[in-house]
Amino acid sequence: MIGTGLLVTVDELLDETAARVLLAVESGDSIRRVSQRLQRPYETVRQAVNRLEDGGFLVYDDGLSVVAERARSAALELVAASAAVSPPSPSAAYVLPQFGDWLDFFARFEIRAGLQRRPPAAVDGSLQVVLDPRPELSVEHVEGYPVVPRAEAVAYAREHSAQCQSALSMLAELYDDLELDVV
Repeated sequence: MIGTGLLVTVDELLDETAARVLLAVESGDSIRRVSQRLQRPYETVRQAVNRLEDGGFLVYDDGLSVVAERARSAALELVAASAAVSPPSPSAAYVLPQFGDWLDFFARFEIRAGLQRRPPAAVDGSLQVVLDPRPELSVEHVEGYPVVPRAEAVAYAREHSAQCQSALSMLAELYDDLELDVV
């Protein structure tokens, strides 16, 4: 790849961190915001951003933006292939689905996912992922991690109490101010 006068090889440019950076960048983001979103050290993300800029994939002008959208698809394939060979850490697994189309993301890992719950007999294996797509989630940051606000999480758990009973019990133990009436 030829960027700003430097010859950069693909293996130097697109390691797993760089791939995740390409996936995480939203137009106008700062490097710090991307590092928080990825839960990676600032310096690690900054170095990946520099390589991606040199390769012509990103620009940093009043915030980051992706120049080569096709690179996002390649980055998603790289991260998915890496995760298929060596399962991601729990923190990475939590972050990864936000970078792809939800149903396609799970299909890459041969995990059945759908928009409605199916009867257990209709599902191969023991895992079924049911998605509840929303145009946008309200997110708060707690200790640098994006989380759904507690009130919204509790309301969802109450609405789906049969599936969330253990979570409701745990929340009742953790927070005295929640009146959850669970055993």
